[in-house]
Amino acid sequence: MTNLFGGLSHKVIMGIVGGLTILNGTVMHPVRVPARPQPIPIMASATAQTSIVTSTIEINPATSTVPETSSTEIFQTADTTSTTAPGISSSPHTATSVTPDLLPKVILHKIQSAVAAPDSTSKIATSTAKTKLPSIVTPQWIFDHTTTTFKQLYGGSYEAMLATAANGHIVTWTFDATSFGGVQGIPLFTSAISCNPPPSSDPNSPDLGLIFSVASPYTCTVSLTPLTGTDRRTQSETISFTTPRGELMVSHTGSMNSLLTNDENDGGIVFTNTDASPVNITGLTLDVSYSYLSTTTKPLILRLFVPGTENPLSDYHLENLPQDPSNPYTSRQPNLNASVVFTIPAASQKMLPIKMLGVTKMFVFGSSPSINIIVRAVTTNRTDLKTVLNAPTITWTCTVPAGGYDPNATSGPMAAGTACHG
Repeated sequence: MTNLFGGLSHKVIMGIVGGLTILNGTVMHPVRVPARPQPIPIMASATAQTSIVTSTIEINPATSTVPETSSTEIFQTADTTSTTAPGISSSPHTATSVTPDLLPKVILHKIQSAVAAPDSTSKIATSTAKTKLPSIVTPQWIFDHTTTTFKQLYGGSYEAMLATAANGHIVTWTFDATSFGGVQGIPLFTSAISCNPPPSSDPNSPDLGLIFSVASPYTCTVSLTPLTGTDRRTQSETISFTTPRGELMVSHTGSMNSLLTNDENDGGIVFTNTDASPVNITGLTLDVSYSYLSTTTKPLILRLFVPGTENPLSDYHLENLPQDPSNPYTSRQPNLNASVVFTIPAASQKMLPIKMLGVTKMFVFGSSPSINIIVRAVTTNRTDLKTVLNAPTITWTCTVPAGGYDPNATSGPMAAGTACHG
């Protein structure tokens, strides 16, 4: 049989009509062949954990061991806006293997920990408190993770100490220590520290340690000798620091008579300047209150005096203070601004004399006539000097016996010497 085109029946007849393929008279629909798969591009993340196809790189600042170098530093991830690491192409034809020098870079920074008044000029750099000890702890590693701390002593001066961050803890050691280590995984070292100028010591307090002057520069040489390991050479580091400034301490005087009497009552506030420079006192903020006092017959006056003299600084009339809503027998004036001007030299103290004049007690049985003066704030010419309020309060009080005056009483305010007298 021949077909319409004169060919034999066993031959394959193909034709294309309207984009369709005709095979032996049968319409063949086209089949879409999928495109060849393309390799997935390698993208490097800028976070602390980077995944690159078949491997994962983890950078953990808290647990990573820092390589031994002459100056050990702390891992901190670089801040970058790029999502592709340098040297890694984002082309679809990038190979899946990455050489180590093409991995995301990590910048090393020294991070200062929060310590008591660290000195910025110290050559010993501190680290975060979560530093992991290396397999071999060298004297240089100790130097790189140690800083100076200070504690002010009462009356001025400072006790200086060294603080080493290791395994999430702070290990402190004194400037007169002869050994260091043996705790928190730190091996034992012998230590020797010499300073110029040399700190002083208090022979009456041998346990106090060395004393450093306020606002004073020091240069110290710290030497450590390992007692373990194969390398037991002594290594030294020179550090320089300046001790913090002193303080202005404000407190009450312990020598005043606190028994309230009629007419005049004497007291004072003590100002101690532990700094190496003078300070001018230019104002006080006081809370003043009194209870069970009569102010109808004569004025009640708060008088401040020039320290060391009998010359009045200022007077404040208190007979018309606002009444305390909680007690009809109490009058109170908070935030009384008192104008004063006097100077306290370096490393010295002065007492501000304060008197209450015109006192007249009310004799209400069982009551306690009283006057209270509290220093709430001090104004000075030194914004760089810290002011410490150490209970600067003046209190005069007495008690009216509930049973009346009894000089032979064996108990109560008469026997205790706190009873109100005329």
